[in-house]
This record gives sequence, structure tokens and C-alpha cells, in this order.
Amino acid sequence: MKLYCLSGLGTDERAFKHIHIEGVELVHVPWIDFKENESLQSYAKRLFEATQPTDGYNLIGLSFGGMIAAEWEKIKTPKTLILLSTMRDTKGLPIYIRVAGALNLHKIVPMSLVRYPNFISYFLFGITNNENKQVFKDILHDGDPKHLKWAMNSIANWRNYDKSNGIRIHGDKDRLLPMKKGIDHVISGGGHMIVLNNADELNAIIGSLIDG
Repeated sequence: MKLYCLSGLGTDERAFKHIHIEGVELVHVPWIDFKENESLQSYAKRLFEATQPTDGYNLIGLSFGGMIAAEWEKIKTPKTLILLSTMRDTKGLPIYIRVAGALNLHKIVPMSLVRYPNFISYFLFGITNNENKQVFKDILHDGDPKHLKWAMNSIANWRNYDKSNGIRIHGDKDRLLPMKKGIDHVISGGGHMIVLNNADELNAIIGSLIDG
């Protein structure tokens, strides 16, 4: 059984390195090049066409990947859709992201602050131990800064008012995207990167959600 995985902002398949579910093959969807001034919706459609997921596919989206997953759902409804550390629609975006989008503040954020994590980054993302800090550091360092800048802009300008039916899993200590109502599975004490820090609990939940 296949589970298509969409990673988060500036991350890749290494974000899912601790996710292991018996009988489930993780299919990591690589990011494609974006077009200048391309919307998140347009990008998601092109990524779907490039991936061509199988009928009755299962899908999990992490953070930014969850927004892409919500757009995929409009194209071809997954058998199981899991939204991890993300939201169902634009209304779920924190006010600071909406303000940043309206004022274009995201365009002046130095990439060095994003690509080279420090104690503030670890605090915001909830990275707790040295092993996961190194994984997080390597992922961000290897990322494409141009793609990262585009993704930040696309999130700030995302317009999706069709609420996703995906199953939401969220940490109640998420500082980056604070938890709101409508969470199906709450990870107690979990931060934004529960995919790294709370993998054992996630493996059990995801395994229970996906069936043949």
C-alpha cells in the first residue's frame, strides 16, 4: 500500500525519516520548479500532473505540504488524506501570516534567517533533541533558497476557502501554526515538527487511519 508524502516548507523526504508503518510504502513527492509569480493552486496542479498518483491513493501533507494536499484533494480525492501540522483552508492561517502577505513582509525576510537555524528556529519549530536538530539543519541548508522564497510568498497569498475533509493531526504546543479548533488527533506536548519529535505516536495514528 502506498502513502504519498508532501513535505513542508524548505524540507524534503528526510522530514519523514522516522515514519515507518508496516505494510505501507512511503512515496516521497519531490518538489518541481516553480514559475515566476505562480500561485500555490497552480503549482499544486502541475505537481499533481507530474506525480500522477494511483487511483484510491493515500496522501499525507506536512505543513506547507498540507496546503498542497488540500489543493490535490480538489483534483482527485484521496482514499485517506492526513493533514499534519497544517490547516484545512485559508481561514486557518495565523493572523501574522495574513498580515505579512498583505504587507509583503515575507519578501524582505533574509534567507539566512530561514536556511541557517538557530535557537529561535528550534524553539518555533519545536525541535527538541540534538539528532533532530541536525536533521532539521541539514534539510534547510540543502534547500533551494529561490524555491523557499517562492513558497513563503505562495503561502502568504494562498486563497482556499473550500474546507478540506482531511484528517488533522496537530501538536498542542505548535508555536509556528498554533492549534485551533477542528483537530482530529492532538499530540500532547507536540510542536510543529511532530513528524520528527513524536514519530512513534504518529506511526500508530497513521497506521490506524490507513487500511487496504
